[in-house]
Amino acid sequence: MSRELIRQLKQLKHDEVSPREEWLKGSRELLLSQIKNTVSDSESSSAPTLEKVWAGLSIFLPKPVVYNFVRPIAVILVVVTVATTAYSGTVKASYETLPGDWLYPAKRATEKTQVTVASIMGDKNTETKLHVEFAKRRAAETKQMVQSGNPQKAGRVSATVADLKTEMNSINSKLDETKQDSTNMQAEVVKDVKENTEQIKTLLQEVKNNLAISTTTADKILSKEVNETKSLVKDVSIKAVEVMLAKHLEGDTAISKEEVKQAISNGLDKAATDAVESKQNVDGAKIIMEAANVEVKDLAQAGGKQNKNSLGPATKEITEQISTVTNQTVAAVLKTEAVTIELGKRITEAKVLLGSDNLAEAVDKMKEAAMVTNEVEKISDTAIEKTQTVSQIVQVIKEVTAIGNVSLPSPTSTIDFLLLTSTTTITNSTTSIVVTTTTILPKIILTPLPEEKIIK
Repeated sequence: MSRELIRQLKQLKHDEVSPREEWLKGSRELLLSQIKNTVSDSESSSAPTLEKVWAGLSIFLPKPVVYNFVRPIAVILVVVTVATTAYSGTVKASYETLPGDWLYPAKRATEKTQVTVASIMGDKNTETKLHVEFAKRRAAETKQMVQSGNPQKAGRVSATVADLKTEMNSINSKLDETKQDSTNMQAEVVKDVKENTEQIKTLLQEVKNNLAISTTTADKILSKEVNETKSLVKDVSIKAVEVMLAKHLEGDTAISKEEVKQAISNGLDKAATDAVESKQNVDGAKIIMEAANVEVKDLAQAGGKQNKNSLGPATKEITEQISTVTNQTVAAVLKTEAVTIELGKRITEAKVLLGSDNLAEAVDKMKEAAMVTNEVEKISDTAIEKTQTVSQIVQVIKEVTAIGNVSLPSPTSTIDFLLLTSTTTITNSTTSIVVTTTTILPKIILTPLPEEKIIK
């Protein structure tokens, strides 16, 4: 190699070599283009689109099934999931709301959705349990609204009681279906119905007691609606016991004989308690009526002596009406005594049947006892209503005569009621049942009249 060539090579090694700017720009664009194409191909091959998913499913399922059934359901599930997540906060906030609150419609919509889903899925057990739970909610809401004293309560309470009745009718229908085919409902659900209907009855009785002390027409109407619904709840409770017995007799080991016997015994004891409470209400009404009868006569006599012009045929007619109602109340007392004695016989017979494990006939006796208590309760309700009417009449007489130093209370303003707790024993030749009850009785309070009201 010549010396000149060697010198040039050494010179190339030590000199600074810089590529041309045009060459650098062209090489960079070519490299970026190659990278972009490589990445795009990789992404398109590793991330299948939704269409490729449906196409993939078509390998395992017929294409009409995938596109007409699987794909719509998948879309619906996604929508429901998103909607449920967004709605859950509102539902939780609405749980304690009452009719009239702005979130209450959300609460009711959620309940209806739950029932609809259970019905579509064919889950009769869940559907029945939901109806029971919602019935309890309606009963609790009714109690809260009646106690609140809200002037708008009448319409809302009436609507809520109607909703409660709807829930109870649904439960009743489910029990009827189960009586025809015991596989329609699990034993635990039947027992749940029995337990919760007793709680609902207690709530409705408290509502009825609160309404009983009112003399307004609206509250009287509400009281009747509540009482009708309470009777329906009682019927459902009895039917639940019948279904429990049917399941046990068919060999369902989830319901023991002792559980059935206990349910029947509890039903009999509750019938005794209800009857005694109603009888005590009638007895109390009789006491009030007799006292009012004497008081009106005294007021009329005293008024006639001090102001002859204040008394007339109208006052006499009113006095006679009060005497008539008093006599009717005395007759009601006698009737309730007779009915209560008959109830004691039925209960005694049922207890004997239970002791001999004759459960079917014991259930029949329990149903008869429930019918007797309904009859006594109607007598009691009539007696209390008449007592309130007489209290209003007494107030009219007091205002007309305006004499002496005493005043009977106005039933629309100052009338009081006594809550009396007492113990009563229903006895028969072989059995005694001790019943403790709370009775509502109107209480007459004697108060001085203002001086300007006394006629000299």
